[in-house]
Amino acid sequence: MSSSQVLLIEPDKKTATFLTRAMGERGYEVTLAATGKDGLIAAWRDQPDVIVLELELPDVDGLEVVRRLRKESRTERKTIIAMTQRSKPEETLAGLDVGLDYYVVKQADAVEVLLRLMARSALPEVVHHGEPERPLGTLIPFVSAKGGVGTTSVCLNVASHIARVDAERSVVVVDLVLPIGNVAQITGVKTQTDIVTLTELEPMELSVELLRRELPLAPAWGFTVVPGCKDPAQAMRLQAQRLGPAIQTLRAAYDMVIIDIGRNISRLAMMVLSQASSVVVVMSPDPTSAANTRALLQYMQAEAIVGERIFVISNRALGVEDLTGPPLEAVLGRPVDRGIPNIGKNFNLANNLHAPLHMRFPDDAAVDALNDIGDGLIEKSKPRAAPGQRT
Repeated sequence: MSSSQVLLIEPDKKTATFLTRAMGERGYEVTLAATGKDGLIAAWRDQPDVIVLELELPDVDGLEVVRRLRKESRTERKTIIAMTQRSKPEETLAGLDVGLDYYVVKQADAVEVLLRLMARSALPEVVHHGEPERPLGTLIPFVSAKGGVGTTSVCLNVASHIARVDAERSVVVVDLVLPIGNVAQITGVKTQTDIVTLTELEPMELSVELLRRELPLAPAWGFTVVPGCKDPAQAMRLQAQRLGPAIQTLRAAYDMVIIDIGRNISRLAMMVLSQASSVVVVMSPDPTSAANTRALLQYMQAEAIVGERIFVISNRALGVEDLTGPPLEAVLGRPVDRGIPNIGKNFNLANNLHAPLHMRFPDDAAVDALNDIGDGLIEKSKPRAAPGQRT
C-alpha cells in the first residue's frame, strides 16, 4: 500500500513545518519547496499526487506557477490546492481561473479544510490514523436572473426537505441577497450573528466551534440559518474580502451549505458560484424571465460553470399561462430540470407563518415538486470530481 505524495510549496518555515507534520500524521509523504522555481522543478521531477502552494512566493507569483503546472503534461491533471493568505473574491476567482482545484484561505480552520479536501480527492490509498476526515460540506447556491420568481421560498423549502430526509446531515442556509435579505424573516429566527458580523471577524476568530455555538437553528425548517442584511446600510458593512473565508468555515462546520443569492450576479456571487457543486437557477416561465435566464446561463458557461452543475427550476409563481415544454426550452437553449406548479397564495401564507409549505399545505402539488427537487440535489451532491478538478 503506497502513501500519497504531496508537494508543499511554502516559503514560511514555521508554516511548512506545521503543515508537514499535520499531513504526515494522516499518512501523506510530503516534499517541501520554498520558492516557485524549486516547486516547479520538484513537481516535474517527482510528479506528486497533490500540490499544495502558497500564492505569495518570494520569486514568482503563485498563479504563474499554477499556469505552468497546467501547461506541462506531467502535471496538467494533478490536484492543485492553494493554501494562501490571499482572501479577496477576485483573488479566489483568479486562482480557479488559472487551474486551481481548490482554494483555501489561511485562517483558524485552514488545516482542517485542507485535509478534508485532500481526503476527498482521488488519491492513492492513505493510511489514516484515527477517524477518517469528514468531507467538506457541499455548496449549493440558488440564483435567478429576474426578481419576483420565488427564489428564496424555493430555496428554503428545498433546504427543509434535504434536512428532513436525513437527520444526520447538517444543513445551513446562508442569506446572501443584497442589499436586503428575507431568510431570517421567513424562518422566524432571531440572532445577533449574521453574514455581515461573520465577515467582520478576524481570521483566527472565525472557527467551526463559533459557528455551531452562535448560529440559530430554525426548528420548523430543520436547518441552521445565517441571516442576511436587514437594510442597505448594514449591507455596506459586509467585508467582501472575508466572505470566501466565512463560506470556507461554514463548509467545514456543515454537511451542506445552501446559499440564497437571489438576483445578484456580482463578483461576490461569481466567487460562490465558481466553487459550487451544483448551481440552482430559479425562473418563471414567462418570456422575459426565460430570455434573462438564457443570458445568465450563457454568462455562467463563459465563466466555466458548466451545464452538468446547473439545475434549472421553472417556478410558476404568477399562475399565468406562459411558455411550457419545448417552447420554453427553445428560448433557454437547454432543458428545464424541474417544474413547480402554481400554488396561488400558499407560499406567502406559509412564509408569513414562518413554516415550510409541507407543514401548512401538505397536500399541495408543489410540495411533491419541491421534495423532488431536493432529492435531485442530494443525488447530484454525491461524491464526484470537484468543480475545476481534472478527470
